[in-house]
Amino acid sequence: MDTFTIKIKPLTPLWTGNANRKCTVLRETGILGSLRWWYEAVVRGFGGTACDPTDSVCDSKNHCDACELFGCTGWARKFRLEVEKNSSDITLKFIQLRKIESIEKALLNKTFQLIEEYGGFGGKLVNEKNGLIEITASSISRNSIVKNELNNYFKNRAKGISSPSLLYFFFVKEGLERDVVSGLKSECSFLKGKKLMEDGRDVSYSKTYFYKMKNVNGGWQPDRLFGYTKNSNDFTKVLEYFKGKGIMAIQGSDIINGWLKEAGQ
Repeated sequence: MDTFTIKIKPLTPLWTGNANRKCTVLRETGILGSLRWWYEAVVRGFGGTACDPTDSVCDSKNHCDACELFGCTGWARKFRLEVEKNSSDITLKFIQLRKIESIEKALLNKTFQLIEEYGGFGGKLVNEKNGLIEITASSISRNSIVKNELNNYFKNRAKGISSPSLLYFFFVKEGLERDVVSGLKSECSFLKGKKLMEDGRDVSYSKTYFYKMKNVNGGWQPDRLFGYTKNSNDFTKVLEYFKGKGIMAIQGSDIINGWLKEAGQ
């Protein structure tokens, strides 16, 4: 069986909790859940389909483009993930159980690139001090995505959902003083989400923005802000907010265009 690996260095703690909401060890399921969430956003951004895996109707014959790699009922995941941790690095070993297409590897690689440069990894990303990583080694090529290969790969055999899509993601890495973040929550309140219910109790907010900090010389400093909206009107409001603050927000569409190339280029 072919194997490829990605080695990451956590720059802040990674959360991969269990059913009891404890994080005593790194769990493959937690890593997979976070990776799939980002992969789905990338697939939707490129025009493919990705279901909600918690409420999916995908099966072996009719499944979305994300389930093609990550699996669903009746359609096994194409790989087994093994997580090896040492004192400073974490090695993610992808063991192929069925053939992983080159375009799938390219999409997976770009997903990791997106997480490293702009996003966050693992669970509890609402915690400002969780989820930043650095990729220290990878056996997957960092090639661009070829348009015709991508279009030929997407089958659209099952209905997906539209959000989150990389097309409506925003990323900010400069000018992240607290008043900027507070103003964003005030002027773009739709990013705060709604309360989630558990056992009849309000337990948290399903936020769609994430503010991250990093420890620099013993002090926590702003590192990045990222998030997404569910429609173009809200996305425009977010971009206008940052523009009014003199801050350049990187758009997901710009990242996608930077990844794409035509055949033969």
